[in-house]
Amino acid sequence: GGQLKVLDFGIARLLATGTTQTAAGLTGSGLGLIGTPAYAAPEQMISSAVDERADLYALGVMLFEMVSGRRPFMGNDPVTLASSKLGEDAPALKSIGALIPWEFERLVASLLARDRDQRPASATEVLEHLRSIYGTRATGSADAARPSRSTASLLAAVVLLAAVAGFGVWQVQRMAGVRSPAAPLPAIPVVAVLPLSHVSGDSAREFLAAGIAESLIASLASLPAITVLSRASVAEARSRHSESAALARDLGANYLVEGSVQESGSRLRISLNLVRPDRTVAWGDTIEGTFDRIFELQSRLAGALTSALAVRVSPDEQSRMDTPPTSSSEALSAFWRGQALLERRDVKGNLDGAIAAFLDAIRHDRQFALAHAALGTAYWAQYTETLAPEWTEKAIEAGTTALRIDPNRPEVRYTLAVTLTGRGRLDEAVDELNRALAMRPNYDDARSQLGLVLGLQGRVDESVAEYRKALSSRPNSWSTYSSMGRVLLAAGRYDDAIAAFQKVTELQPDNYMGFQQLGTAYHTVGKAEQALENYRRTIAIRPSAGAYSNIGALHHARGEYVEAVEAYRQAIALRPNSSATHRNLGDALARLGRRTEALAAYRAAVRLGVAELRVNPRNARILASLAVHMQKAGDAAGARKRLQEALEIAPTDIEVLYRAAVVHALQGRIQPAVRALGLAVAGGYSRARVNEEDDFVSLRASAEFQAIVGSLNP
Repeated sequence: GGQLKVLDFGIARLLATGTTQTAAGLTGSGLGLIGTPAYAAPEQMISSAVDERADLYALGVMLFEMVSGRRPFMGNDPVTLASSKLGEDAPALKSIGALIPWEFERLVASLLARDRDQRPASATEVLEHLRSIYGTRATGSADAARPSRSTASLLAAVVLLAAVAGFGVWQVQRMAGVRSPAAPLPAIPVVAVLPLSHVSGDSAREFLAAGIAESLIASLASLPAITVLSRASVAEARSRHSESAALARDLGANYLVEGSVQESGSRLRISLNLVRPDRTVAWGDTIEGTFDRIFELQSRLAGALTSALAVRVSPDEQSRMDTPPTSSSEALSAFWRGQALLERRDVKGNLDGAIAAFLDAIRHDRQFALAHAALGTAYWAQYTETLAPEWTEKAIEAGTTALRIDPNRPEVRYTLAVTLTGRGRLDEAVDELNRALAMRPNYDDARSQLGLVLGLQGRVDESVAEYRKALSSRPNSWSTYSSMGRVLLAAGRYDDAIAAFQKVTELQPDNYMGFQQLGTAYHTVGKAEQALENYRRTIAIRPSAGAYSNIGALHHARGEYVEAVEAYRQAIALRPNSSATHRNLGDALARLGRRTEALAAYRAAVRLGVAELRVNPRNARILASLAVHMQKAGDAAGARKRLQEALEIAPTDIEVLYRAAVVHALQGRIQPAVRALGLAVAGGYSRARVNEEDDFVSLRASAEFQAIVGSLNP
C-alpha cells in the first residue's frame, strides 16, 4: 500500500537467566530474548549496554536479506546465533552472487561489523553513504549530530526508505532458494532476452510474447551501460543450443532474460527471470495489467530489469525508455505479429503475412517508424527469396520513410544500412551505421555491420578495429570472429584469417560454418589436407553447399574430375543460385570433354551472375566474376566490357585483379594477364591458388609468371 512499516528496531537483547518478559516487566525463568535473534547485534547477545549502532546492524541484516534472499547468519536458535555472530565475521554480500555495486557491498559489510566501533557512527552517516552511491535525494532532513536513542529507529527507517527508493536491486533474488556464487558483474553486462513462452494455449497469439521480448530488447538497448543482443542473434544461437550455459557461451552473454506471458481476456500476466548461465536466478518478478496499458507494463518491466542489473539510468535515458514507439496499441499488436512471422520466414506464406501485418500497423499509425523499417526488412527478404530487383527499391523506400519519420532511432538507421549495403551504396551505409553507433555505442549488430562494410570498401584495418571493439564487450562472440575472418581472408591476410576462424571452431565446436571457413582459408594457402579435413567436419555437422563446392575444387586440382563433378552437383542441389558453383561445374565437365554440358553450366553461371548484378550494379567482384563466366560461355566482348567496369570501380582489389588475369589469359593476352596477376599476388593473393589454376596454362611458360609464383610465399 506504499506505507513503510518499521518493526524490531532497538528492542532485541538476551534476557538474564531465570527471567522472562511479561506485560508488567522482566519476570519468570529460563533463557529468553526480547525481539528476533536473527536481527540482533552481537553486543545485544551478551550485554544490555547498546546504542543506536545496534539498530544499524539490524539495518545491515535487512539490506543483506533484501538483496540476497537470505540472512548473513541462518537459523533462529539464540545460542547458535550468538556463537556465530560473536565468533565469525558476516559473509561478504558478493559471495551470494547479487548484482550490486562494490560500494554498497562495503557499506553493508560495515553495518554488519562485529565491533560496533567499526560500524558507521550514525544513521545520518549511512544515509550519506547511500546518497554518494546512488545519488538519491533524502526523503527528509536528518540532523548531522548523533541522534538521541529515541530518534535512532526513525532515522534508520529513513535510511531504509532511501535505500529502497534509490536502489532497485532490493528486488534481486526475491524467490526462495540457495544461490551459488557467481562471477563479478562485468563492466558492461551483456544480456540476451530469450523468447518468452505464451502459456494461454492459443498459438495465434504467440506473437504477443515475442513482441514483449522485443520491446524489452529495445528499451534496454537504449542504455549505453548495457549490451543487449538482437533477437536475430539469439534466435540463431537457440537453433543450435537449448542448454543455458552453451547458449550464453555462444552469444557471449552474462545474463539471460526468460519468462512467460499469460492472457485471460484483455488481461496480461507477465513473469520474468534474470538468469545466469549456471541457471541461478538473479532476479524475478511478475506484473499484471490490461493490453490497453501495455506501454506502462513495458516501462515497468524495463525499469525493474535495469534495477536488477544495478545500472544507473539518467533522466534522458529514462525518457527514451519510457517513450513508446507508437501511440496505438492496435498498431503495436500488428507490428509484433509481423515480426513473429518475419522471424519464421522459412515457413511458406509467412513472408507475405509479415508484409501484410506491417502494412496494417502503418494503417493504424502512419508515423510508426519501426513498422516502416521492419517493412523494409521484409521487402529485402523478399528480394533474397525471389531475386526480383523491384523488392530492393521498395526496401530502400520503406527504410527512407522510417528515417524521415524518426531519425533518432538507431534501429531505423541500422535497418536502412543493411539494405544500402546489399545495394552497394557503401558510403551511405557507413554514414547510417556511424549515426546509429553515436546514438547507441553498444549496438553490437551495427558495429559488426560497420566492420563488414569497411571491409567491402577495402578499409581493412578500420574494419578489424570495429570488430575488436565489438569483441571488447562480447569476447566469446563467434559470429564477430567469423565476420572478421571473412574480411581478412578477402584482403589476403591469410594467417590472421586462419586465427579468426580457428577461434570460431574453439568457441563453437558444433558450428558447421566455422569449420567450412577454416577449410576455405587452408585451401586458399595450399594446405589441401587440412582444408579437406575441415570440409569433412563441416558436412558431418550439416550438409553444406560451400563445403561440397570446395571439395569439388580440391578434386579438380588433383585431376579427379569425375569426383569434382559429383561434389559440385551436390553443392548445386543445396544452393542452386550460386553462379560460381555452376562455373566450377563447367570447368570440371570441360576437362572430361563433355563440352555441351560444360557450356550449359557456363551459361547458367552467366544468368545467375546477371541476376546478382541487378541488386548491386557496382559490386566490382561480381562484375569481374561475371566477366569470367561470360568468357567461358563464349562471349569475349561482353567479358572485356564487364572486366573494364570492375577495374574502374576497384582497380586495386586483389580478387578483381586475379579474375582480370584469368580473362586476359583465356583471351591469349599474355602480358596484361601477367601484369594483373603480379599486382594481385603483390597485394596478398595466394601463390598456391595461382599454382593450381587451370586457366593459367597459357602463362606458365613465361618468365614473368615463374617469377610471380616463385618469389612469394603462399
